[in-house]
Amino acid sequence: MGRNTLLAVAAVAVLLIVAATLSVGRRDDAVAPPPDQDVALLPPGTGERIRDAAKIVIEQNAETITLSKNENDRWTVAENEGFWANEEKVRLILTGLGRFEPLERKTGNPDLYEKLGVRDPGDEGSRGIRVVVSDASDAEIADIVLGRVQSGTQGNQKRYVRVPGNEHAWLVQTPLDASGGKDNFTLREIVDIAPEEWKSFEADTWRQPDVVSADKPTTDSTDWVVADIPDNMEISAQSAIAAYVRPFQRLNHTGVSKNVLDDDSYTSTSFFSGRTWGGLVLDVELRADENQDFWARFVASADESAEGFEPETLEEVERINGDLGEWTFKLSRWASNALTNNSDSFLKLKPVAAIAASHILVAWDGSDAGIDTGRTKEEARVRAEELLTQLRDDPDSFGELARTESDDADSAEADGDLGEIEKGLFEDSFDAAAFALEVGEVSDIVETSRGFHILKRTK
Repeated sequence: MGRNTLLAVAAVAVLLIVAATLSVGRRDDAVAPPPDQDVALLPPGTGERIRDAAKIVIEQNAETITLSKNENDRWTVAENEGFWANEEKVRLILTGLGRFEPLERKTGNPDLYEKLGVRDPGDEGSRGIRVVVSDASDAEIADIVLGRVQSGTQGNQKRYVRVPGNEHAWLVQTPLDASGGKDNFTLREIVDIAPEEWKSFEADTWRQPDVVSADKPTTDSTDWVVADIPDNMEISAQSAIAAYVRPFQRLNHTGVSKNVLDDDSYTSTSFFSGRTWGGLVLDVELRADENQDFWARFVASADESAEGFEPETLEEVERINGDLGEWTFKLSRWASNALTNNSDSFLKLKPVAAIAASHILVAWDGSDAGIDTGRTKEEARVRAEELLTQLRDDPDSFGELARTESDDADSAEADGDLGEIEKGLFEDSFDAAAFALEVGEVSDIVETSRGFHILKRTK
């Protein structure tokens, strides 16, 4: 065998030795548990003891979240003044601990913990989430640090974890998820009433003294009927009225407190009171803080005389008053704006057809008529009153008086006729008087910046 051949064989042998060494190293850091070996990452009996869980402490991103079970077996969030927890989120934690399948042992090198997200959450910049579960006597049931979900396995619920005090991280399969801050674990939906369930409502808004009262005549009505609409106004859009009740469908709060507005720190107050076809009566008091964020308090009652009263209404009344009664909830800007709108949001002026009118103008020196009359304003008023007296005695003399006495030379030539006029063409006082007249009726004296007018509607 030649020298070159020997060198080649030796090189291959060295490479094989190195490969074998690296393979051993990898097996040490990434090892699937033997099929016949029970790997216990959690204390023995965790699956059984998890039923006794009464407290969950979650540490993440320098935030601590404390979930506790009260005497009625309801979970609460201490960091949100003891308000109710999202029971589904709690269930995911507890069932996740009960379904904890180790798949593969990973690194025991602390320098690599961050890559898997399993560093202690107390370490600066850590992405780890520590979950400690204990029973009513504070006896620990489980303690685990959750790392990141393995890339591409969200559907399989595989993630990296580490037990504090255990040097090795593990890849496990579990539905356990404890990510998100305190609001993620807080009950967010407080009321859920679909728009079609409402029969009537009354809203006392803060933007101006304006009470909006609306109802639906029958259960199959699609349009709201609004009380006390001014004669010159009409509803611009039914959707704008429905906006008052729309926020109550899956209404989520954005903050909760017991005493945020107990003093006089609020700047505005509004009220909403609504009734459903099923007999639920919901009263809502809304108060705005200095940032114009609205906080709401809810009180429910039952109208058992309602035509469509349902026994389930009593259960909903009990739930609302029991769950929400002592709390104040911050609402989103969208919900706040919808509940505190005034009638301007859904009313518009009725379109007014053009009318025809004639007038007699009595101007004074310095008026916007811009003519010399030799009269003061008071003298002009006296002269207008004299002409009005003549017209009251002889209504048919309007055209003649306009020709001989009106200071509006253009219309005087046509017996005071102004032709067809639309609202907005003249000043507000002129429009208000002219459009209020019946055909053939003569007005009282109307003052504008041009002088004193006597009007007659001709069409």
